[in-house]
Amino acid sequence: MMAVTVDLTTDEEANPAATRLWDIMTADELQKAATWSKLYSEALFSNAPDFKRSIKAGRDLRHLWFALRDWRGDDPEKYFGDLGAWAEQRMRELGVIQTASTLNED
Repeated sequence: MMAVTVDLTTDEEANPAATRLWDIMTADELQKAATWSKLYSEALFSNAPDFKRSIKAGRDLRHLWFALRDWRGDDPEKYFGDLGAWAEQRMRELGVIQTASTLNED
């Protein structure tokens, strides 16, 4: 357990972050909060390594959710084609699917 004066969290890339910062924090206080967040993230991910991957996957899930929510029914071929292309690119970046060039290397 760790009690500090700010909320320790991560951003969508699972990088250390802090929220609930005060308007009048000094540079030293901001540095302290950044250090706490870094130490918190290191401890969290060393004890729960899959959590880091889950945070990053959540970002992609939010992207898909909002894309689907915001679709208004116009040009489904283009809309879902673009969304599918984005999903395939993300899967390649994450190593979930292989490209033809990486398949030929095996």
